[in-house]
Amino acid sequence: WASSLKERRELCPNNLLYWTVIRDAIRTGHTVLDFGRSTPDEGPYLFKLQWGARPEQLWWEYCLHGITTLPDQSTKNPRMQSAIRLWKRLPLPVASFIGPRVVRSIP
Repeated sequence: WASSLKERRELCPNNLLYWTVIRDAIRTGHTVLDFGRSTPDEGPYLFKLQWGARPEQLWWEYCLHGITTLPDQSTKNPRMQSAIRLWKRLPLPVASFIGPRVVRSIP
């Protein structure tokens, strides 16, 4: 995942990050960059498209452990929206500390 401080977004630091990765990959002979998984038509997906990324269908595997329906992990899910709003309000040191622990539970 990549992120930048909201007050510095006008400088487009994520663009610089990806540009540097792509430049260095080309210099070392790499010909493919995997931008990773994204939800179609959401921010990260659209960001990746501007770099020429091509969507490929990827499949999820779930272990339901006693439940019969898949969890709704869409960002349009009200519970997910609440979690996103809360996350955005966390002080950066708190988010940096708990982020690696939280991300392990997100597919």
